[in-house]
Amino acid sequence: MTLASDFRRAGSKDMQPQHRRGRLRAGFAPAVCLAFLGCSQVATINQRARLVESARAADTAPRLPEAALLPPRPAHEYRLGPMDLVEVEVFELEEPNRTKRIRTRVAQDGAVRIPLLGSVPAGGQTCAELQQELERRLAADFLRDPSVHVTVAEFKARRITVLGAVRTPGSFDLDRQATTLLHALARAGGPTDKAGASVFVLRATAPAAQTPTDPPARPLADSATAASEGRLIQVDLRKLVERGDLRLDRTLHDGDIVHVPTAPLCFVTGMVHHPGSFPIRGDMTILRSIALAGGMRDQASPALTVLIRTTEQGRTTIPIDLANIGAGSSNDLKMRPGDVLVLSESSGSKVRRGLFEFFRGIFTVGYALR
Repeated sequence: MTLASDFRRAGSKDMQPQHRRGRLRAGFAPAVCLAFLGCSQVATINQRARLVESARAADTAPRLPEAALLPPRPAHEYRLGPMDLVEVEVFELEEPNRTKRIRTRVAQDGAVRIPLLGSVPAGGQTCAELQQELERRLAADFLRDPSVHVTVAEFKARRITVLGAVRTPGSFDLDRQATTLLHALARAGGPTDKAGASVFVLRATAPAAQTPTDPPARPLADSATAASEGRLIQVDLRKLVERGDLRLDRTLHDGDIVHVPTAPLCFVTGMVHHPGSFPIRGDMTILRSIALAGGMRDQASPALTVLIRTTEQGRTTIPIDLANIGAGSSNDLKMRPGDVLVLSESSGSKVRRGLFEFFRGIFTVGYALR
């Protein structure tokens, strides 16, 4: 009996470590599974976020109706102004079968000087109108059926201003007869990375109402009034510049102000590779903002994400389950200006980091005591 009982006791003692190891394995297995599941969810969400960013949904920035956009103004409707250099060609003015070429600059009073005719009013007229006036005067006293051709050699009367999110804002002379919005943006160095989705052209007066006898242009009022009077042009900057949709290009007039507003910002912080601020253009969703921030880190917990949003009622915190959004079972919310997306660290990652710091502290102390 003694030998048997001793044998049983010895056997039970040998089995105890195995039971303990079994219990450890049983407790460790769920932790491994949870860690693996968390990494799998992070990878899935990052992949979905990259797909959303690469697709870049169509821009839905509010725009004025197409009818409110002013049509391009033909180049031949350019009206002469002070300091413009005009080239006038008159056939057989001095010699038979010879064309006389005259270059004259428009004076501050709007007149040009032509041989035989003296001072001729030109300010506010198009080249075609000045041509008709010169032919009428020459036919009255000097030539039978005169042939006159008028062009602009140098444009000095028109000046525009480009402001906002461009590389070199400032005022520029319009050195082309039909300088367009694209030309103006190029003169200003192009939009910066902070540019928004639209570009605006503010016009001092509606072109349809502008004639040579019009009074001086009135100062530009607020944008709502300008839009109602047809003096505000809004153009989709992404379609114009990135997609090259020339149908949106507009011919600019003297005194036009081109403004490229800065895009509003949202913020992504926490367990992402590149936290920071990001411009909101088009459909900036949660997944797209995560993609712009470099994707989630492996230590992130998709279920612990929150969106901090400031409204008229104050700041509010919105819980976000990225796992459901990545799986397509929840809507991918749009980011608003000033939104802050916070991705928290998972509990398992905190435990692992705490243990690492604990053991590193023990080894550091032990090494210092040696």
